[in-house]
Amino acid sequence: MRKVAKFFSGLLSASLAFNFAAPAVSQYIAAAETEIASLSEVVRAGFENYETSIDISRFKLTAEDFPRISEVVNYVRTIPELFYISVDGNVGVSQVWSDSEQKAFVSTLNIKYNNTYEEAKPLIDEFNAKADEIISEVITDDMSELQKALKLHDYLVLNTVYDTTGELPDLNKGSSAYDILVCGNGICQGYAQAYNVLLQRAGMDSIMVVSYDMKHAWNLVSVDDEWYHVDVTWDDPVPDSPGLVNHKYFLLSDDEIQKETDTRHEHRNWDAKGFTATSTKYDNAFWVDVRTEIICQGDRWYYMSGSGEYSTYIESTGEVNTNVSVCEESWPDWNNPAAFYTAKYSSLIISDGVLLFNTPTHIYKMNLDGSNKQGLRYIHPNEVNGYIYGLSIMDDKLYAVIKQEPLDEGTLYEVKDVDIHAIKFEGKVSVIDTLLADILYMEDGSSKKYNMDTETILPAEAIECMKGKDIRLTLELDGYNWDISGKNVTTEEANDLNLEIKRDQGLIPDEMVASVSNATSKCIELNLTHNGEFGLSADINYNVGTELSNKIAILYYYNQAESTMDQLEFTMIDNEGNINLNLYHASSYAVIVQDAQSPSDPIISEQEKPPQTEEPAVTTVATDKAPEETTVASSETTVSETTTVTSETTAAETTIDSSIEVEPEVLKGDITMNGAVDVTDLTYLSLACLKEYTLSDIQFKAADVNEDGKVNLSDLARVRQRISNIIEKL
Repeated sequence: MRKVAKFFSGLLSASLAFNFAAPAVSQYIAAAETEIASLSEVVRAGFENYETSIDISRFKLTAEDFPRISEVVNYVRTIPELFYISVDGNVGVSQVWSDSEQKAFVSTLNIKYNNTYEEAKPLIDEFNAKADEIISEVITDDMSELQKALKLHDYLVLNTVYDTTGELPDLNKGSSAYDILVCGNGICQGYAQAYNVLLQRAGMDSIMVVSYDMKHAWNLVSVDDEWYHVDVTWDDPVPDSPGLVNHKYFLLSDDEIQKETDTRHEHRNWDAKGFTATSTKYDNAFWVDVRTEIICQGDRWYYMSGSGEYSTYIESTGEVNTNVSVCEESWPDWNNPAAFYTAKYSSLIISDGVLLFNTPTHIYKMNLDGSNKQGLRYIHPNEVNGYIYGLSIMDDKLYAVIKQEPLDEGTLYEVKDVDIHAIKFEGKVSVIDTLLADILYMEDGSSKKYNMDTETILPAEAIECMKGKDIRLTLELDGYNWDISGKNVTTEEANDLNLEIKRDQGLIPDEMVASVSNATSKCIELNLTHNGEFGLSADINYNVGTELSNKIAILYYYNQAESTMDQLEFTMIDNEGNINLNLYHASSYAVIVQDAQSPSDPIISEQEKPPQTEEPAVTTVATDKAPEETTVASSETTVSETTTVTSETTAAETTIDSSIEVEPEVLKGDITMNGAVDVTDLTYLSLACLKEYTLSDIQFKAADVNEDGKVNLSDLARVRQRISNIIEKL
């Protein structure tokens, strides 16, 4: 590959290349070789002044010193600030004979340049101006060394395209700091050189590390007097993904960067000229799975985790706190919408103190503390022919990165109706305002969850807006949730819905409660504050306490007009003490919890859920692909990460043939007619109780283990007890 070959073409001796790139030459060039340090300064000054003959006679170097001369020249030619030096061919030497010492000494280095200082001066000015601009934009005086290293790492990844073809416009075939900072593209040597330049101007020490086995270059960076590996190149997604930045190769020890893991490729056989990275402080840092820019505000860092949780890292204590889960959606496989990628592809960017982030179809804003989340824009996949895989701000304009699949090149879609400088919050924004904004843009089949905090009124506007849509809202209140589907809104004209539920207010007369309970049962009275019909049916999840978990509850409606207790449904209390109720109007309800121990009134020891056959297969895609650089003779290549795609499917269902010839004797509980009572029978019995599976006559006979002519939770409890060996037979 053309770009790769350049890495070695300018070195006199690749095996002897001197790769220290930086701030204080005399500090890093072997301390004992003081004459070499001085020689490097002389050679550097000669290059900077475009001297065609650089006098080094005072060092009295002979032919035996050619390797050391080669080291120095190679080092000077890799100093990032000398990117503009273009030399025609190798550097030659002239020797002079000393009669007094009877030997020849090197007198001059002979250089033939391809350009002049006058031609290079505009490039030098442009380069310095760009580097100073970046430092001014990214670095502040109060930043720690850790923050400086992070912010410059993120800047380079977010603003650089790895040149996989060698065809992007540049000056030095992608291998110089100028190519990265000014042209915005390059290869690994360019990334390492640019990182050195920026770190130096931020007051930090860094060197370039080279592995000739890998044909690759990266950095060693000094943070708080400890050295760490940073590979900016391999943290830049390929193909380029604006708004996304990896941190897998940020601040690793020697031991850690050599490991091959599920998410990282090994680095090996590098030349660091004696420098070692022994500190393991950051080997397992939280940022390893962070794919968004990390925003530093004083001691607090804000970021989006790989699971879509917006979190805070406190640098002084090392404490990590999750503020709020802001991206619960998964990215669908464009060619198979039933499958989803497990990775999250949200960008996190800041504009005038407001955070912006994306889901597959939405752009949101929120405060730094995770509050005031509001929808800004819904982008329909069919409108842009893909999903949102990141955000980017360029020239004061907001762009969404649109892709069909994670490894696509992607296109930029300008979000024209969002003014990034007008994104402000006016005081505290109600969760209802956020909810209303979200409903407008929710796609069919989607769902959202909201913490209602102290708000208990769902306005008629929200109910009207969701009516008929295939969307679902879960509204979390203190100890209970309302789960409402747009398809279950039945009212012609919606009214405000009061969601408040109070407990044990004593509104049901004692004699009414006594008529449906006994000495061993417990009654929980639920009093809905709303008056009248809801205009919809809702599933309410209410926590009655873990002490009642795994017991049967019977729901009664207090019919005040008729002075009766009308039984509505059986339900089971799960392991966490929750019950699920389907309601459509307000009243007072009695939940009678059965506490009997007999087989006819059993305790369910564990709730079994039916198989989730409606769940789509999950497509797992590892997308953080390392830059591919083709290996050629005397060329550089990076190891490309492997993209792994796996699918997880649900187990095949047992097929029940309702036409099977029945033996005279039916085994109680054997719904599948396979001669045994097992978990599969329990599953189908659960589905039958939920009215999600219709039993044949023979199956009904097997399912009615109590022989009372009904198939209900009592039969389910008995089968569960049999499978758990609580009872010997049915």
